[in-house]
Amino acid sequence: MHHTTTQHASPRRNTPSHRPVDWDNPRIEDLARVAIRLADQDRIFFSAHASDERIPLRGIGEEEAIDIIRHGSVYKAEPGFYPEEWKVNFRRRLRGRDAAVAVSVRPGGRPAKILTVMWLDS
Repeated sequence: MHHTTTQHASPRRNTPSHRPVDWDNPRIEDLARVAIRLADQDRIFFSAHASDERIPLRGIGEEEAIDIIRHGSVYKAEPGFYPEEWKVNFRRRLRGRDAAVAVSVRPGGRPAKILTVMWLDS
């Protein structure tokens, strides 16, 4: 059964990098670790919705979005559209505001996909 997980986690601390992800019932920290690793490896791309619509509308740049994943806090994970796909949300202060990124991760070493960017305080 898929469920939405909401919590604050610190994926870079106390998360063994060798622990395999249980894609049927993953820990939010494991999903965050996958997204961060893919961002660090430049194995991440932007959906058309994010790059063509939300980034220009909200004024959050592509590098800023990736920085939110790399250095922000994971706060929510929920099942994605495809089997074993998970949407993971990260947040971080940016220019005095709370910014967030939703990123899709899937098993098998597939690149991550930034789905959208948003301001949480508007």
